[in-house]
Parts: sequence; structure tokens; C-alpha cells
Amino acid sequence: MKNPILIAILFIAFSMNAQLKHVKASGTHFDKGVDSKNWSNKTDGESTAAKFSNYTGESFVTFVSDVPVKLTLDYVLALTKGEGEVVFSGNGNAEQVASLALGAKGTGVNTDKRTFDLEAGKEYRLIFTGKEAKGAFTCSWSEM
Repeated sequence: MKNPILIAILFIAFSMNAQLKHVKASGTHFDKGVDSKNWSNKTDGESTAAKFSNYTGESFVTFVSDVPVKLTLDYVLALTKGEGEVVFSGNGNAEQVASLALGAKGTGVNTDKRTFDLEAGKEYRLIFTGKEAKGAFTCSWSEM
């Protein structure tokens, strides 16, 4: 080890940062299997990003917080074909976040930032539903 003090400081900083996070995200999950030729994605603890060429189905990321917290979603839904809808649901409520429906030659982008109140111990879902959709969906989230 070249500099054990620096390594210790970085470890402590990382541990303190991780302790400040109350929301745990899990996913991407699918209601049915998905053809990997038509879908690719990456999800981590702070964001999800998907690209799809002909997707029909439902995918989702789950969120659970250990304390009441406000969760802000910053998203972009961009389509060149088909239809797409994004819904945030949980605790008996479902709220549409974004929706796009395109004709054969249409393109569209829906981007925004939304904040939701999460109760402790309840599961919430960020759901993307596609119907013959071609495009991309990205979303990052942060606690407030």
C-alpha cells in the first residue's frame, strides 16, 4: 500500500456516503421474458438506462426506503416507433410519469423531473410499458 491514510480516508468517505442513502433500488425486472436482441439495459443504485428496438411488455425497477423520504426522478423517454408509458406506483397509488404514442414516421421525447413521497418499508415501482416501441428510456433518482 502506497498511502494507507488516503485509502482509509476514502473508505470512511465511501462508508459515510453509503449510510446516507435510505432508498434501495432493485431491477430491472420483467413481467415476461425479453428478447435480448430487442432490449439492453443497465441499472445501478442510482439510475436505469434501456435501449430497445421492438419492445412489447412491462419492465420495472423497485424502490424501498427504510425511512420516509422524497424521491426525485429525472427521466427521458425517447421513441422513434410505437408507444411507451412510464408509471410510478406504490402504496395503493399509480401516477403516470410520461407517455408517448408515435405513428410510423413520428419521433418524440418526453423529459421531466418528478418528486414522490415514499413511506418507510413500502415497495414502489417505476414501470415502463412498451408496445412495439423503439427508442430509449433513462432515469436517475435521488433522495431529497
